[in-house]
Amino acid sequence: MTGPDNSSSASPMEFYKAIYQILRPIKPGTYGVLFSALSLVFVLTALLSLLTNSSIPFTGITVSFSGIGASSPPTMRNSTTVDEVKEEGGGSKCDIFDGSWVVDEDSAHPHRRPSYGPGKCPFVEDGFNCFGNGRLDLNYTLLWWQPSGCSLPRMDGLAMLEMLRGKKTAFVGDSLNRNMYQSLVCMLWHSVPNKTRVIDLTGKIPNSLGILTAFFADYNSTIQYFRAPFLVREWKTPITKRHRTSNSTLRIDKNNVFSRRYKNADIMIFNTAHWWTHEKTSLGKDFYQEGQTVHSYLSSLEAYKRGLKTWAKWVEKNVDRRRTKVFFRGYSVSHFSKGDWNTRGVCHGNKKPLTMNNSTQLGRLNHMKDVLEQVLKEMSNPVEYLDITRMSDYRRDAHPSIFRLPVEKRRNIEQQKQDCSHWCLPGVPDDWNEILYAMLVFNKTNNLRMVDACMIEEFNYPNDFSHKC
Repeated sequence: MTGPDNSSSASPMEFYKAIYQILRPIKPGTYGVLFSALSLVFVLTALLSLLTNSSIPFTGITVSFSGIGASSPPTMRNSTTVDEVKEEGGGSKCDIFDGSWVVDEDSAHPHRRPSYGPGKCPFVEDGFNCFGNGRLDLNYTLLWWQPSGCSLPRMDGLAMLEMLRGKKTAFVGDSLNRNMYQSLVCMLWHSVPNKTRVIDLTGKIPNSLGILTAFFADYNSTIQYFRAPFLVREWKTPITKRHRTSNSTLRIDKNNVFSRRYKNADIMIFNTAHWWTHEKTSLGKDFYQEGQTVHSYLSSLEAYKRGLKTWAKWVEKNVDRRRTKVFFRGYSVSHFSKGDWNTRGVCHGNKKPLTMNNSTQLGRLNHMKDVLEQVLKEMSNPVEYLDITRMSDYRRDAHPSIFRLPVEKRRNIEQQKQDCSHWCLPGVPDDWNEILYAMLVFNKTNNLRMVDACMIEEFNYPNDFSHKC
């Protein structure tokens, strides 16, 4: 993956400021006295910036959007709760995860899909760049998620960047979260007038293998992806007299190695699922470890539950929920047929989404979904749940399939390994991020799955009295 060339526009001070923001959870002593001195300068600079610029605190919604023009969302009264809005307007509750995929035909208020052009965003890796790899049918880019009882707030990239001003956002999980990370970066990159001010820091940060980083210089905002497919720690057992070789195990009682790097993030989006269904993990033999004990057998479902509980305990112990928003994104459905990811499964040729009547993938996933939801429910301070499983289940048409590779690297279709797990970009993860945006905008709701339909309509069309409740 390559990022935009920013060498002519990003000053050395901005570059080092970005590096400081990313490395701030690490003890300064690690880098010596010089780094400590630079850190102090950067902290003072950041404080001065905060004193002179508006930003959106996550403790409330009342703010002023300075400098973002006519597209700014309306200011909401800090004292108004969602229940009060409902009582004032007579609106009804809306489950934003219950709906269908539609083509926007509202000419007066077009949804403008896709939000960034196919093949245009430099932050999309080759495997997700379906258009660049030769997929010319673009209907999969034109659908958007429509909840049954309301319309989602329309994504305003500049408004979201104002929310993220001076903040750090961390995506943590498997490659499907990398999919979502690249989607959000592209949506925000597309909204920025001067795109050279979006700096790709991937590979330019010490000890950053497995980390992707985008820095929005004009907003002092960092968005990162941390590779942690299980959320818990992948481990190597030590060599002993009894065991002459080192074996790979999964420490379901320890959090992943990156946790200290993102523990102070302002927004966290976690996920894990797919890797628990792979052959070694699903067999459960001599793989799962707790303390010094490597279980001779432990079912993958039980290990998944214990791993999630380890993650949940880490969140509750280490994350200041007064300042940090924490999300968990649900399972993203694969659509392999005639096999699986490692047995020549296919999805090429699917050009239309499934309908509610023929959506059949979820049955085998209900047990994992149930375990996840139970762990989230048992947390003393529950996180926000991005329940995208059902909406993703319909979209068999939007995977890279054979277009994971460019034409010159592809063999004939029968021999070609297909990707029916990840998503083309632009595509389905854009809608996950639109829902993330909606949940941040309406963050005062006690249950962010259920939002007030009337409140959303007034947000979408603040000057259109035909939409007033």
